[in-house]
Amino acid sequence: MLAPDALTARIRAHAELLAPVAKQDISQAEYDAAVQALIDFVEARAVDVEGFLAGQE
Repeated sequence: MLAPDALTARIRAHAELLAPVAKQDISQAEYDAAVQALIDFVEARAVDVEGFLAGQE
């Protein structure tokens, strides 16, 4: 089963750990935007997969 909530929780946890290093090269706003873009992708992909699977029944 696809669990996007679990994946986004892991992304947020890892993003928090990586933030101090990432912010050496980019701004906080850029970093936050990149993390959010990844989360948005995961959530959108989950919707696509669920739609595909629903069409297979």
